[in-house]
Amino acid sequence: MPAPFVSAKTLLEERRIESSRLEFKAGWDEQTKPAIIKTICAFANDLLNHDGGYVVLGVEDEGGEAVLPPKRLSPNSLERVSKELLGQVRGWIDPEYVPQIYFDEVDGRHVVVVRCPTGYNRPYLAPERLGKGPRLAWVRVGCETKKAVGELRRQLDEVVVRIPFDAQPCRELTASDLDSDVVEHFLRQARSGLVGDSYTLEDKLRGMDLLQRVNGHEAPLNAAVLFFTSEPQRRFRGAEIDIVQEREAGADEARRHTIAGRPQYLITETLNWLNAHNPTLERKHEDRAEADRDRAWPLPAIEEALVNAVHHRGYDPASPDPIQIFIHPDRMMIISYPGPMPGLTLEQLQRGEFVRVPARNRHIGRLLKDVGLAEARSSGLQKIRQAMQRAGNPPPQFEFDETRSYFKVTLPVHPAHLPRAQALPLRVGVPAPASELVGRAALIEQVKRRLERRSVCLFAPPGRGVSSLLNGLELPRTGERRHRLDMSRVSGASFDRYVDELIGGRAEGERLVFLLDHVQDAYGDDGVDESSILRLLETTDTRVVAAPLGLIADDHPWWWVHFDPLVVPPLSSADAVSLAARLLAGQGLVRADALALAIEQASAGIPRLIHLLVDRVLVGPTLAEPRRVPELLDKLVAERGDPSGLRRRTEQLQASFFDVLEQRACDQIADAPMGLSPDDLRAALLDQHVTPAQVRHAIARLLDQGWLVEREGRVSFEHPTLADHWKAARALNDLRF
Repeated sequence: MPAPFVSAKTLLEERRIESSRLEFKAGWDEQTKPAIIKTICAFANDLLNHDGGYVVLGVEDEGGEAVLPPKRLSPNSLERVSKELLGQVRGWIDPEYVPQIYFDEVDGRHVVVVRCPTGYNRPYLAPERLGKGPRLAWVRVGCETKKAVGELRRQLDEVVVRIPFDAQPCRELTASDLDSDVVEHFLRQARSGLVGDSYTLEDKLRGMDLLQRVNGHEAPLNAAVLFFTSEPQRRFRGAEIDIVQEREAGADEARRHTIAGRPQYLITETLNWLNAHNPTLERKHEDRAEADRDRAWPLPAIEEALVNAVHHRGYDPASPDPIQIFIHPDRMMIISYPGPMPGLTLEQLQRGEFVRVPARNRHIGRLLKDVGLAEARSSGLQKIRQAMQRAGNPPPQFEFDETRSYFKVTLPVHPAHLPRAQALPLRVGVPAPASELVGRAALIEQVKRRLERRSVCLFAPPGRGVSSLLNGLELPRTGERRHRLDMSRVSGASFDRYVDELIGGRAEGERLVFLLDHVQDAYGDDGVDESSILRLLETTDTRVVAAPLGLIADDHPWWWVHFDPLVVPPLSSADAVSLAARLLAGQGLVRADALALAIEQASAGIPRLIHLLVDRVLVGPTLAEPRRVPELLDKLVAERGDPSGLRRRTEQLQASFFDVLEQRACDQIADAPMGLSPDDLRAALLDQHVTPAQVRHAIARLLDQGWLVEREGRVSFEHPTLADHWKAARALNDLRF
């Protein structure tokens, strides 16, 4: 009798096999025989394509768990039990089915293991009572053996007509076409009793249930060819993983890496690559010596998502696309083809419900578990959620389409790694007041640094703010020439001629920098089109600064591909809400409209502050309430040194001098939560003692000093906190007039 592939000790103690695929019986007698035969029949039918199961004789069962040490069987009875059991199976299960039986010892006590692989002639039938009644189909439902009637019989009939691709024989090959060294290495990793020279390659494959007789010879199953040939990707195009890391600033193209080979190699090599490109941020604390180290993505979550993709993807000719891994600054996506088997809905998946469905690759899953690369079925997605939660990452997202053509796992990056300076695909609002976190000089320096790597586009409204930035960029550096163009006054033809002359007449090694103002006004019947600007970008030693742009990325993705985008804050109220909503939805908080609105009101349209507030909400889910946002803002100011400038502004507000008309204007604005239109504010200030010129001067001074801002046709305090501070100070008569 061949040595067991999975030892009894492994079955009983190491939990490599799910409890639903194990049945324990204290012995073999007249009372236990009917139940054992029905369970063997159920494992042979394998309703969920989980590669059958095991019946272990000589072990008592208590609540579905093995009672150890085993009860033991008499050594003298082992052969008798084996022969009787095979005879009973032959006599009562139809069509013919032959399980694999082997003897083993656990803690010095003898047991009989009955390995029941998925049968090739399903459905199998057996009587409810031996010798009495009709023969029925039996299936496993959890840890129980049940009659396959009604819906269970319908499901069984549906499964029977589909033989999983990995369980189909590769008819043109034989065992000799497999790499015996790879097989031996695999068995040693699995700590199998089949290792060594005592067994032929055929014996070892039979012991793993990976050979099937077809047309007069034994052919290896597709799973064996996938695991034990040198280059399985030549036969199975799905045995490949493509990794694409989003282009970094200054890089000519995205970083790409391809890994191909056996499933165990795919998993280990891909994990090594992803681990090497998974950055860590260190956060030091004043109150303790130990620093926190935050990985962008927790390795256990990546591993579970990757193993899930390799295990459950299709390897048949209908699924030729490789597994794809896309790494973006804010997320990692792992996409496999096709999607999940029928029986699991997207709603169940998103709710985290445990649903058992037929396996696509029963042998692949078993072989991965044998070498410790996979664990119990249906546990992987829950482990991804748990790993992300423990690491402090936002929850993962799972997705597939209606036709189940793909399955996508999205792992959001740890909040500490969220991109800060990168512009976001949203329109911006009015030019920043003097108190804004990033002032004109800082923005100019930031653009200059980025120009060393690639071209830049500035997202900002038309007006003095962006034109002033371009003014500060006109001075060329050594070895370059800079040219500024008003795109609203240039036709497409004249632009092309001008560019051709400059490029054709430049000195060798000289860099040209084009400062393109009013780009958003350039598009028209005779205006400059995108192809002309694209030609500039593709020219060697050429940089472009395009401004201002009020484009939305979904409508104009071209800009976001070819430029390094930069937002000139603050955002408009609507776009600040949109940004907050997108960030919240991207981290799993959908339909958080009230929360997004509260974050917008607290942020005053400052993109960085929106990011910080969203981060704090995600780190502390109990804080995800609109009423808690002001509290979050206060904590940010206390912990991060006033990221929005509000502390400094409130102190300046208390120390500043306001004349009577300016004080009246601030009173009107403070008492109007949504602000006032300029006309309404002017009307509120006019009386018989005040002239229109005086009103205009007072409002202009408040706007110039940044106390008030005009956004979307409404005048309001620069920040709601300042309005609250003004009202509190006014009530205490603590302002200078």
